[in-house]
Amino acid sequence: MKKDPAFNKTPEFLVPFDKAPFYAVRVIPSTMGTIGGLQTNDKFQVLRADGSVIKGLYAGGETANRPFYRRVYTSGTGLGLAYTSGRIAGAEAAQKK
Repeated sequence: MKKDPAFNKTPEFLVPFDKAPFYAVRVIPSTMGTIGGLQTNDKFQVLRADGSVIKGLYAGGETANRPFYRRVYTSGTGLGLAYTSGRIAGAEAAQKK
């Protein structure tokens, strides 16, 4: 079967648009996240502006951006941070009870 040069598709996957009304939307693809929250240390304890630890306060996932502080990440990479920071913060908090 011959493919349509514009869409690189075979005719069976092409459907004509030949009846009005027609509508269009502008789509601008992007990748973004919400990392940019609290600064933490390697135990995911939340830090004050002066760098001191706020006792008993932990942050994980997108709330804790220690590895990505003031940086951009792409979708999916935040999952590793979420799993790891949650485990570390949880284990640390459990030891401090």
